[in-house]
Amino acid sequence: MVGNKATNFRITPSPTPNKFPVLPFRNRMLLRQLRSGFLLLVLLVSSSTVVAQDAPWNNQRYRWVKPHGTYAIDSLTVIPYSIRLTQADGQLVDTAFYTFTSQQLRWRTPLTADSVLLRFRVLPYQLTTPFALIDTTQRQDNPTGLLIGSYNPYAPGGGLLDGQKLNYTGSFSRGLSFGNRQDLVLNSSFNLQLAGEIGDGIRVTAAITDENLPIQPEGNTRQLRDFDRIFIRLEKERTQLTAGDYELRSPEGYFLQYFKKLEGASFQTSQRVGDAGEWQNSASVAIARGQFRRQLLVAIEGNQGPYKLQGGSGERFIIVLAGTEKVLLDGQTLQRGRDADYTIDYNQGEVTFTPRRLITKDSRITVEFEYADQRYLRSLYATSSKFESGRWQAYANLYSQQDSKTATGDLQLSDAERLLLQQAGDRFANAAISTVARLDAPDSQRATYTQQDTLVNCNGQDTRYQFLRYAPEGLLTATFTFVGAGQGNYVFDAEQTANERVYRWVAPDTLTCAPRGSYEPVRQLVPPQLQRLLSTGGRYQTGKDGSLRAEIAYSQQDLNRFSRLDANDDEGLATRLDWEQQWQLGPDSSSWRLQSVANYEWVQANFRAINPYRSPEFLRDWNLATINGAGNTLPAGEQLAGAGLGLAHPAWGSVQYRWSTFERTRLYQGQRHAGTLNFSHKTWQILAENSWLNSTAGTQVTQFTRPTVKIEKRFARWNDWLVSVSRQAERSERRPIAGAALDPSSFAFERYSARLSSPEQEKWQVSTAFNRRLDYQAAGQDFRQTTQAEEGEVTGQWQPSKSFRTAGNLTYRQLKVRAADLTTQEPAKTLLGRIDMTTNLWRGAVRSNTTYEIGSGQEPRIEFVYLFVGAGQGQYIWLDSLYNNDGKIQPNEMEIAPFPDIADYIRVSIFTDDFIRTDNVTLNQSLQLEPARNWQKSSQGWQKALSRFDWQSSLSINRKVRALDGVQTWNPFQLSLPDSALVAVSANQRHALFFNRRSTKYDLQLEYTLQPRRLVPTTGFESRNQRAGTLRGRWNMTDASTLRIALARQQRTADSEFFNNKDYDLQGYTLEPALSYQPGQDYRITLSYNYLTEENKLPETGEGLQRSEFQLEGNYQQWLRLSASYIKVDLAGDPRSPVGFVLLNGLQTGRNWIWNAALTRQLGRYLQMTLTYEGRQTGEAATVHVGRAQITALF
Repeated sequence: MVGNKATNFRITPSPTPNKFPVLPFRNRMLLRQLRSGFLLLVLLVSSSTVVAQDAPWNNQRYRWVKPHGTYAIDSLTVIPYSIRLTQADGQLVDTAFYTFTSQQLRWRTPLTADSVLLRFRVLPYQLTTPFALIDTTQRQDNPTGLLIGSYNPYAPGGGLLDGQKLNYTGSFSRGLSFGNRQDLVLNSSFNLQLAGEIGDGIRVTAAITDENLPIQPEGNTRQLRDFDRIFIRLEKERTQLTAGDYELRSPEGYFLQYFKKLEGASFQTSQRVGDAGEWQNSASVAIARGQFRRQLLVAIEGNQGPYKLQGGSGERFIIVLAGTEKVLLDGQTLQRGRDADYTIDYNQGEVTFTPRRLITKDSRITVEFEYADQRYLRSLYATSSKFESGRWQAYANLYSQQDSKTATGDLQLSDAERLLLQQAGDRFANAAISTVARLDAPDSQRATYTQQDTLVNCNGQDTRYQFLRYAPEGLLTATFTFVGAGQGNYVFDAEQTANERVYRWVAPDTLTCAPRGSYEPVRQLVPPQLQRLLSTGGRYQTGKDGSLRAEIAYSQQDLNRFSRLDANDDEGLATRLDWEQQWQLGPDSSSWRLQSVANYEWVQANFRAINPYRSPEFLRDWNLATINGAGNTLPAGEQLAGAGLGLAHPAWGSVQYRWSTFERTRLYQGQRHAGTLNFSHKTWQILAENSWLNSTAGTQVTQFTRPTVKIEKRFARWNDWLVSVSRQAERSERRPIAGAALDPSSFAFERYSARLSSPEQEKWQVSTAFNRRLDYQAAGQDFRQTTQAEEGEVTGQWQPSKSFRTAGNLTYRQLKVRAADLTTQEPAKTLLGRIDMTTNLWRGAVRSNTTYEIGSGQEPRIEFVYLFVGAGQGQYIWLDSLYNNDGKIQPNEMEIAPFPDIADYIRVSIFTDDFIRTDNVTLNQSLQLEPARNWQKSSQGWQKALSRFDWQSSLSINRKVRALDGVQTWNPFQLSLPDSALVAVSANQRHALFFNRRSTKYDLQLEYTLQPRRLVPTTGFESRNQRAGTLRGRWNMTDASTLRIALARQQRTADSEFFNNKDYDLQGYTLEPALSYQPGQDYRITLSYNYLTEENKLPETGEGLQRSEFQLEGNYQQWLRLSASYIKVDLAGDPRSPVGFVLLNGLQTGRNWIWNAALTRQLGRYLQMTLTYEGRQTGEAATVHVGRAQITALF
């Protein structure tokens, strides 16, 4: 950290610890439990504990990598002989298939597996990294000499912990706010980040704060930045202790798989045993922050999203814990990021796919994630121990998570509800209670109802129904739950404009008496649960290239801790055996190698894993799922066995055969044969795979074949251009045992592909492809073609010089329907792509960045709910008196507060599950012209004159429209569209022309801005536009005096679909001269005048405003600031109308006074005091005083 004084240049950068979101679990009860848990942790560590796999103090690393291409393995120096690659089935990858050079893993021959496990060890340094004691770029000239680093004369000279080997930064503050229009508000904050050594070889890393901000990072980058992670970590040699927020990953083993974000304590240690032995132990006691969920998304043709994630109990609005998601498309793991495969909104629980991944009706999308669940406090403890010596390895793991029987958060259980859950046992799906409650007094924030009854003639009989009817004067409230289409008696009533969703009762079907709604005023009761898993296993290395693995696991799952019923299925066992062996059939590694594998897995019907340990594609591989991967199986005892042989040669490729069998007791039995040929020689590569599955499931017999062939040829004479063709097919036949007709769930498809790719070159690269897919469905005893899809794809990049680069991809897809009687799919055309262009010409005189993106997706309708938080603590103000004055909050009655002390409501955005299908186009463009970079010192007159001009332009258009006639989906500039077509738009423009910008005497600026915006809330569309043209000038009359003047013409418009009284078209002018006087560094005085005139141009309105403001502002030595304003307002129109409120912006007709004072002083080396005072007197209203004070300790 660069010191603040010139003589102090300790150049030890202070690291900023990562933070991640903290959900509101911190309370006194939690602290007491953590103290108890810490004592338990010490006891566990003293007996047997384990180390986590990728601990930062351990030099061993684990990575899952793709078995093709080139990868940079680690930022530290990798020990070459430590590299081991293992396939998912435990088979070791031969070194002939890959090479390692210059910190990069390069595959010579790609494998067919989705990914392989990379194990390696690193040195604690990067030996190739340049090292410098002094950063010369920080060099500064100073009258006292040469400085390295920045110099701030107002900053304190030292720190509280000087003399220690610590890098630290932080603050501790206490403050208060008070006034004659608000209650006393106390606030405090504590933030500390430190890293270094505290003595005796103990290293500490900490990030501590008392702020509880549930902020999560945006899920649009590959690397996430956690904002509010709180932890302390102590390390010494091979031991580590962490308390606070941390991540826990699954240890060594097969059945125990998890990734958790926790709040608690974790201990890890490792020690040598004998000459070759190592014993690793770890233990954790914590509060689990989330619950695991694996969800299969239903893909829509040409729809990139967002796709909504749901909770395990059907929760429709969840918060996903940042960084816990894993997204798979057709069995392939995707990467997060705008320039990668997908982005995710953690707070809304929505996944959106980028133009790199085309989503079609055939896409299989699986998302694994953890989401916040605050119904019960969920505690967790985990211990693990692993011993490794020579050829032997043994391990034991214990994981247990249990919900507290005391409900927390938003769930409070009565004695009657507990009794209901006790009597339900494990079958609590129908344990629901009514949410109807009676208020003691009217509540402006809630939607209220009255109870009604009516007679409905159903199936010839009159039946009496009681139901709720929305009534603003009612005293009944209810929380409605989605129970499924046709399963409830209420529907969402979009015509009502309350502060929360309103539901309307619909009568049942008069013939069948079946409900016709989707919601009920009930709440599903969920009991606390317990889940525990104990596993132990080992590995023995049989020779140089062989291993034998074994593992046994015991699970316990109690679905209802309130009840002892149905406890006979809580416990289960599982075991797994794996054997693999390789033999070299020649004198060296360039010879053929024989590979053999075998495995056996036995699982009891009641065995329950913590998280799924099998691939998401497992059910589909055994034909137990649909074509899109949807499948659900009943609990049953399972046996899975397999064996395989393979031959591999570094110069020719490999050939493999594998036999597998899978049995589910009395439900399913299948046998599968699979073969793979991977031929690679010189410029040819041929990959051929086929699997044939025969199975019996209940009363059905099935056959499932999956042939794939891919041929690649690289043409050396054409600079290594690559041509590839491939065919992929699947055919799933499901027939009755005693019949010949195909079951409707049978499917088949064929996919053909051809690709032409250029080699990887420095200046350019291009790849084109054409794909055709034919889909078939069952029709009697055979298949009939239902759809045909054709795709064209172009991907490439071009960089002819360092001054210009463009890259992008474009995909066009057309779906044709061949049998409309067999499918509900409609014909569709999809255009998807992205183009990025960067220009930097003439040494930076012309700089441009352009991004164009086109695709399709869906836009959720937005609901706004306003919550009262107290005066001075919100952002909005409720203006019921300007509208109907009914004492009930409607969204249109809320406005942004003009002054902070009167803001007493916050707005919460709720994105509903009601989506509008859209075609999307985005254009981002920036252009900067600075001729002075080349011609400022030119001797030619026209060049020197032109160098005095600069230009800055930025354009950002994000348009979402419906696919209607006349709409050009590719054209971002087509903004004048009918309301029926335009869904959402944001089109911000700023263009500025500067003259003499670098002059110390005078300059001119001409600026134009345009900011249109449109939203689609559930109450109809809302549009806001702002347009302004501004001319600014600066004249330094003397060294101490500066005159600035601005003249602007502006327009503000608003258009609401349902609330026409909020519509306006305000046009006017602004004149703002300002004179500043600053004779030295100590003080500055500014006198300014602002004249504003605005008029509402909508027909039959006539509102208008004239405002004159005089302001005097003074600053003294950067610690004192004073300002006073006198504002004269003349309003034509009703000041208590919505448009009048917008025009006045918190002021009143007549005279208005506003004054402010702010003082900031350094008290000694570490203390800083801040005092602020704000006052105003608007019109005839009473004077408002607001004061704030804060003391901050800096360290």
